[in-house]
Amino acid sequence: MGLAKCSSTGFLTRAKYGKNWGMKSLAELKPLYDKILEFLMHTEFGEFLAMKEFFGEDVAIRVALKGEMKVPGFVTRAKRKAVENGEYYK
Repeated sequence: MGLAKCSSTGFLTRAKYGKNWGMKSLAELKPLYDKILEFLMHTEFGEFLAMKEFFGEDVAIRVALKGEMKVPGFVTRAKRKAVENGEYYK
């Protein structure tokens, strides 16, 4: 989600708050907040774009395919099919 930041590689094996990872500051989070709000307020597929920005494209497509929001026309048929088949990260 991009709310935290890693401060050392130890995070991959033994995550400890304050030692090898921490929360981003409000100043670092503000651009993400502004971008999400811009999507939601001013674009036709704002819900999809906000979901994509926050959770990733595959999650946004899966939610849209379940009928929670419109699937934008710019999402290819191949990408939809891959998500339907559980072929993530390709």
